[in-house]
Amino acid sequence: MSIDADKYHSFSSSIGLKEWAAVCLALKQGKQSLLLRKGGIQEKGNQFQIDHPEFWLVPTRFHQSSEEIIPEEHELLEICSTQKPKKGEIILSEFAVVEEVHYIQDVEKLARVKEFCIVSEETLANRFYYRSPGIYAILIRTYQLETPIVIQDEPSYEGCKSWIEFPEAIAGSKMKPVLDDDSYLSLIERIRYSLTENSD
Repeated sequence: MSIDADKYHSFSSSIGLKEWAAVCLALKQGKQSLLLRKGGIQEKGNQFQIDHPEFWLVPTRFHQSSEEIIPEEHELLEICSTQKPKKGEIILSEFAVVEEVHYIQDVEKLARVKEFCIVSEETLANRFYYRSPGIYAILIRTYQLETPIVIQDEPSYEGCKSWIEFPEAIAGSKMKPVLDDDSYLSLIERIRYSLTENSD
């Protein structure tokens, strides 16, 4: 479906996905359109489940170790450290729509897809091999809210879990895709090829 990058779009969801602030920023800047997730220890079967095709991105870990991010993107860590919200607050500014979900069990495919994310090779390998080899590759389209929404943090949002549910749906009426159609489709095709290309 064609998306007009110059027009505003509206989305609403009561679901948020916790993701590293640096990754959220990379998504916001159009440097990444892919999430690589393993799952949290409180999730069913210790695996990440794609129960929600649309969701808010909830930035976490504003002071990360530089070893977790590729050197070329360390600037993102510095920006995140200066944008940390006030205590007890969450800032929502990015909305994600899932396009495709792939499950990677082939380490060669993992090596090919690493160029499309900002996490370090070691971090990616640790996620891939945690408990058992395999990781979810989630292709998303990211939309940016013109004016960020500030909500209150809650104890129920804490812990080792990926999905959080807000008390009510949060609507964003002035959102634009971070990439235009041509740029986004070109990137997605490259990612898709890396995920489906045969090892031999």
